[in-house]
Amino acid sequence: MASKSEIENLESNCKTAIEFINLALKALEEPPDKEYATHLLEKAENLCSVPVDYIRLAEAYIIGFSDKEKADEFYEEAEDNCFEPIESAELGHSIARFLGDKDRAREFLGSAAKDAKKPTEILTIISYVKSDIGDESLAKQLMDKIDSLCKSLDDYKSLAKSIIAETNDKQSAKELLKKAENKVSGIADYIKFCEFIYELIGDIDWINNILEENAEDAQFTKDFTLLATAYKNYSKDDEKAKEMLESAKDYAMKGDEFIDLAFAYWNLYQDKEASIKFFEKGLIDLNDSNKLLEIAGLIAKEIKDVNLAKKFFEKAETKLTSAKDLSNLAKAIINDLSDKEYAKEIYSRAADSIDDPKDLLKLADELISALGDTEMANSIYQKSFEKAEKLEILFDITDQSIKNNGNKEFLRKVIQKAEGIANGSPELNLVGQKIISTLNDKNYAEKVLLNAEEVVTSLKELKDVAAIVNEHFPENKEWIDRINIKIQKREENQAKYDEYQKLENDARLLKDYLNLVDDLMATLDDPFYAKKLLGKAESLLNNEPFNIDNYEKLIISIKKHLNDNNWILSIINYILLNRVKFIFDYINLINIALSHISDDTIAKKIALDILKKAETVIDNSDKKLAYDYFKLAKIAYEKLNSSNLALELLSKAEKCELNPYTLANIGGLELKLDKPDFAQMNFQKAIANCNSSSDIINLITFLKTINDDNDLLVNLYLNGKHILNSFDEMLIWAEGFVDLFKDKNLSQKVYNEILAYANNKEEKELIRISKKQKLEGEYW
Repeated sequence: MASKSEIENLESNCKTAIEFINLALKALEEPPDKEYATHLLEKAENLCSVPVDYIRLAEAYIIGFSDKEKADEFYEEAEDNCFEPIESAELGHSIARFLGDKDRAREFLGSAAKDAKKPTEILTIISYVKSDIGDESLAKQLMDKIDSLCKSLDDYKSLAKSIIAETNDKQSAKELLKKAENKVSGIADYIKFCEFIYELIGDIDWINNILEENAEDAQFTKDFTLLATAYKNYSKDDEKAKEMLESAKDYAMKGDEFIDLAFAYWNLYQDKEASIKFFEKGLIDLNDSNKLLEIAGLIAKEIKDVNLAKKFFEKAETKLTSAKDLSNLAKAIINDLSDKEYAKEIYSRAADSIDDPKDLLKLADELISALGDTEMANSIYQKSFEKAEKLEILFDITDQSIKNNGNKEFLRKVIQKAEGIANGSPELNLVGQKIISTLNDKNYAEKVLLNAEEVVTSLKELKDVAAIVNEHFPENKEWIDRINIKIQKREENQAKYDEYQKLENDARLLKDYLNLVDDLMATLDDPFYAKKLLGKAESLLNNEPFNIDNYEKLIISIKKHLNDNNWILSIINYILLNRVKFIFDYINLINIALSHISDDTIAKKIALDILKKAETVIDNSDKKLAYDYFKLAKIAYEKLNSSNLALELLSKAEKCELNPYTLANIGGLELKLDKPDFAQMNFQKAIANCNSSSDIINLITFLKTINDDNDLLVNLYLNGKHILNSFDEMLIWAEGFVDLFKDKNLSQKVYNEILAYANNKEEKELIRISKKQKLEGEYW
């Protein structure tokens, strides 16, 4: 036993009831110090808060003092604080062990058994029920409860494993697994189940019974290879395992079955000849790249058939596309086959098939690491350079190329491209610094940094340029002085710039940015800051629901303040490729291009491209509208001066479903295109498509707005009479003629014509009244 002084020293470290109780039990070891132990237990009592605290305190009074009365007080405290099933179980277990009161223990264990839901807790309760009260019936009920909670074979395995680990009760574990057997379905699951039995309880007879039953149901190669594995590994019946493999051979008909068979022969018997035979047979139908690589590695490293492994690698290559996968393939070939020439071929084919510059750089890095082939790496850098469109990628190319002794001529080409891509002063600064660190060409760096100086949009950007100039061009006093003067001027206007910065930060709508740019240019005439603001406005529009009017407002501002035709072209192209969906959007975009692109030739070319795209959209639509083709034809003629294209579009329109007004529009445009015969035909079709005198009147009224050939319109109107089949319609038609053409003589003839359609005196009187009203201006 520890000395009293040692225990007293330990007391200062105690913080919980359990710690004081454990120390008290130490004080009660021979020779016991009951007085000091009582002191410690009293301290523990003040700290008790949960049932286990009171339970352990009760046990201590029984162990050290045989004071069951005192212990019972604490058991009652524990009972009052029990809220969880496991707490009731612990209380019952302790009462059974230390008070020997099985009836009282049964009460608490029964309550715990009723409420417990967690499998691990139920297992604990089962062990207490068996050891403390010997109630096998209740233990069985609890085992059934666990069975209902298990959802998978793994659940059963986990619980059976816990039973054995905690109680070493293999019989209970077996009972649980017996219940699991009822839920096993299919040979694969039964083999897995046999593995559990073998691992946990080692019951070979049970395993043999399961395998025998499943062997009778086996129908596929996979079934027999699984059975062979189980007989070999769990039943230890080598003869039966070989019998299963023979059956598997009889059933093998296709690729995956031959592969299963090959794995079985190798894994179970290291039978090289049989494995190679079946791997070769299975290769034809195998298309899973991961499986191909797995088998290739096995054949190369374990079976050691290089030629067959290479066949698997070659087929795997046909299934791979990414740089990562292809470089992994090359590394596998090096590791498994030690064939660097073949790996080099893989890297070469990978480089040919990859277009992403980042992936190409990764490939080059892998190539250098695996083969040290700088010549091939340089060719990959060249392709990456050709594909690169971002500054960071170009810088990565220079860094990686330098690391692998890249030549200066190539590095200069990369940096020149970076210069062309660089947008704004910060990026030009980076290019300038890269020129100095990579090429050590101060003249070239000076040119780029002068450009960076010109396009600064803030005091910070100007100071950043100044810092680079001071560091790398200390001898150029004139340049340094000029920048310092600019910094001074910028600082003097800093209050205004700060004001604009705040407005910029608060801007939420397009109009906020446009108003800010107008004010900025009027006050400070700073096109570089204006460009930054308009760029943010563009990003705003790109992320909002599409509104082409807003894009036009942005383009107008760019043209007004920056006259940046390339930017306008870029916006129009972005809209065309990403935003427009409807024909009216395409037409609006054509008008924007023609109105705001400064160069007429370019404007018309862009407009034509947009028109052709719109035409394709209509062509591919399930619901083609003739009027959409007409609108495009009108633009082709009036704005692009392309009569042939206009006629082609009108021809497509005429093949669609047509109404009188679309026919009238088509005819009107055909007259302008010097195709009077086509026009006349469509005008006649328009009249023929009318259903009433009102339709005819409305159609001719519309035609008068697009055509001033009175004779043509008169003839069309008169031809319309043929569609009318009632006196009322005839009378309306006659009155419409008077209103439309104001020709008294022709009107007189029209009235005379419809007299033939009057069926009685009343209708003739109506004609007389109408004629008198329309032609003489009075009824009587």
